[in-house]
Amino acid sequence: MTEQKQKAKQDSTLVAKHLFAKIEEHSKKSEFTKAEALREKLIETVPGALSEIIKSDAIIEEAKTAALDKDHLAIWQDLYQDLSSEETNCLFFSLKKVVVPPKKRILAHGALNTKLFLIERGHVTVFYPKQDKNIVIAQLGRGDMLGEYTFTTISLCSASVVTN
Repeated sequence: MTEQKQKAKQDSTLVAKHLFAKIEEHSKKSEFTKAEALREKLIETVPGALSEIIKSDAIIEEAKTAALDKDHLAIWQDLYQDLSSEETNCLFFSLKKVVVPPKKRILAHGALNTKLFLIERGHVTVFYPKQDKNIVIAQLGRGDMLGEYTFTTISLCSASVVTN
């Protein structure tokens, strides 16, 4: 092996070790977006560092699993029960937690909706507006879901929803 090739191999080994250490650091801090971005960088810059690439994926997934909100998992046990740990992590960390104040409309009849709501706290009232009156269809709370129709239709709201 030429001296130049040996130097390049040493450099790539150092880069792989540095990136791996940073991935571990960000995973321990629950900074998963940064850890995953560094893992992608590791794959792009040192594709031959298979050991570090595989280990970094396992470290990120283990840290994600440890960071899961146990209360959330208990509420949505039926949703998560058939998912693998990787699928559970993917779903959980793709969710965005939002706190909505009382008397706030979150869905409007006839409007486009592209969101799925998982209710963990509080209550909402589902109603249908008809001739200056609101006809209450349902009261939903902890463990209920809204907007599931967005996955199967054009996503126009068939009713309005307001927080209680």
